[in-house]
Amino acid sequence: PSGDYELKVELQAKLWSDDDELYFTDPPPVETIYHDWRITIPVPPVLYFPSDESAINQTNPTFSWYSVQTAPGTQFLYNIRICLVEEGQSKEEAMENLTHWTNDWDIDYVHLGGQDNISWTYPPEADPFAMGREYVWQVSTYNEGGLYGWDVFEPAVSEIWSFKFGESPELLSPGQGGIEPGVRPSFTWAPVIGAMNYELRIGDRDDPFVELPIWDAVLTDASYLYPIDAPSLVPLPSYPYYWKIRANPLEPIPGEWSEIFQFTISPIELTEPQTGTSISTVLPKFDWSTPGEFGGYEIRISHGDADPVTNPIFSQVFELVSFEYPADAISLVPGKTYNWIVIAFDQDENILGTAEDYTGVSSFIIDPVIMFDPPTGSSVNSLIPTFSWDVPTGISGFEFQISSEEDPELANPEYTYLVSKENYQLNASEYLLELGRTYFWRVLPLDPNGIIMGDIDEYPPSDFVVENLDTTVPVVTVSINDETPNMPTVSLVSGVEDADGYALTISTVEDVVWESPVISTFPYTPTSDDISFAFNTEYNIKAQAYKNDETFGEMSAVFTFTTGSESGPMEQLDEEIELIIDFGD
Repeated sequence: PSGDYELKVELQAKLWSDDDELYFTDPPPVETIYHDWRITIPVPPVLYFPSDESAINQTNPTFSWYSVQTAPGTQFLYNIRICLVEEGQSKEEAMENLTHWTNDWDIDYVHLGGQDNISWTYPPEADPFAMGREYVWQVSTYNEGGLYGWDVFEPAVSEIWSFKFGESPELLSPGQGGIEPGVRPSFTWAPVIGAMNYELRIGDRDDPFVELPIWDAVLTDASYLYPIDAPSLVPLPSYPYYWKIRANPLEPIPGEWSEIFQFTISPIELTEPQTGTSISTVLPKFDWSTPGEFGGYEIRISHGDADPVTNPIFSQVFELVSFEYPADAISLVPGKTYNWIVIAFDQDENILGTAEDYTGVSSFIIDPVIMFDPPTGSSVNSLIPTFSWDVPTGISGFEFQISSEEDPELANPEYTYLVSKENYQLNASEYLLELGRTYFWRVLPLDPNGIIMGDIDEYPPSDFVVENLDTTVPVVTVSINDETPNMPTVSLVSGVEDADGYALTISTVEDVVWESPVISTFPYTPTSDDISFAFNTEYNIKAQAYKNDETFGEMSAVFTFTTGSESGPMEQLDEEIELIIDFGD
């Protein structure tokens, strides 16, 4: 064996008798010589290429090493052994794994002298290396004669080196942290030379290491479109997805996984009404853009101080990406703020994610009711003033209210009237204003059921004072009764002193339809001999005072009225009526 040795040589004088026997069995040495030397067994094979922890890309790489240092002509057998490194293993542990490939001692090499460089090429018939995986390799050698102490049972072994074959696939899209514009993202990666197929895995937000994928696929191309039959991806920033891929060779050992990229699906964008804007309708249209087709949507609407997800006043499920607020739903109130959100459903009508995850709330304001004529604090000089207001569209009708200064809050209005337009001319024959008094008025929007929209306290009154009435002009008004809905009854609310009578003029916007003779008695209802008025038609009436058959003073202000609806004939009863008379006993 190898080690340090000392050689001691003694020269002894030996004396023999005639019988060839030594006189002394252990005579003292005449001279002693010492020689020291060291026996060194040649080092085991020294690995050369591929260098330790390097990367190779050739499917049939060449391995080389330096032989043991022996005398020329010495014959040694060499064996190379390659093993796959499992996750977390050291080189030494990996060499204990099952052999990935070995040459079975088929390198029979005759040394030339010194240390020779020996090369060996990985054969085409060998099992291919897995893409991106790490391997260890080691060279062993022995001499069949057991020279230098190495034999088939205890060969000389080299160090253990490692190498990585190829690279794991480079992910391209979706990129790290990217936001995909569609619910069917396209996955792409750089092709890997020698890969027979690729394995793709996709994980959800609960699986960032993609160990339990929600979807996987084995592919031959370096791209993949997320299929329509795969689980629907949630369009929320709070729902990240993770993906990775590996390239596999022909043999069953898979390649190394790539790095993991995270991406999200573009959320639903609420486009109309735009957030924070004021809209001029109580029946708004809602629009939104989506990253793709979903099984359905649910819109939820709440008051401005509430969460539409957890506390909506209205919700509805449908399939389209737009929605018009229905007239028969709970009314949206003028002047109020509302929040809204859209939740996506999959093809099985399940919410994608959870409702609480949808935080992209948008808000809008319904335009308020604005009473502009007569202005607050102004004065009027007419007994039949016209009241006007601006409101959002979609309101079915209004209740006009007015009271004198005894009821400024309109807690118990002295006069109310239902109107369908955005103006109302006070009928002085029903409610007569008095000179010098202050009045308070307001309009209340009504839903289709005639219920006030919102809280009555949200509609404060406006006030005006009656001043400077002109008593030189007459004031006439009209009422319509149910029996003759197309025949107006004209009342003289305020006459002109010393006038003999009044001539009435009734017209539409286009034409004068009737001019009466001078009338001295009121109320007055025309007869069918005078004129036949159309049903459901708006007319204007004016009065001119006469004295001594001549006009007297100015023409009155215009009073506008609308005739009623025509009554239909009674429908014939479909059922017979059985008359039973009981005459008693």
